[in-house]
Amino acid sequence: MKDPDVNMRTAIASALGEIGDPAAVDGLIGALKDTSADVRRRAAAALGEIGDAKALDALAQALKDEDAGVRRGAAGAIAEIGGDDGRSHPHPHPHPRPVVVRSVER
Repeated sequence: MKDPDVNMRTAIASALGEIGDPAAVDGLIGALKDTSADVRRRAAAALGEIGDAKALDALAQALKDEDAGVRRGAAGAIAEIGGDDGRSHPHPHPHPRPVVVRSVER
C-alpha cells in the first residue's frame, strides 16, 4: 500500500477486498489515512468485504473524513461488519446502521 502510484494503491485495496484475507486488515486500516480519497474509499469498502471487526474503530474514525464518499464507504463497511443478521460482534451498538447513517449525514 506504499506504491507511489495512486492507481496501483487503489487496485491493491480492491484486490485485497476481493481476496478477503483477514491478514490484509492492518494494511487496509493504514490505507484509510492515504492522501488519495479514492484509495481511502476503496480501503473502507475492502474492509467491509473482509468483515473483520478489528477494523471497526478505524472505520468509525473514517466517518469523520473530509470526503463524503469515504464517509459513506466507512458507514457501509461498518454496517456490513456489524450486520443485521444476528451474528454477535463487539460493536457497542447492536445495530450500527442507524447510528452510522446519522453520523454521515452530519
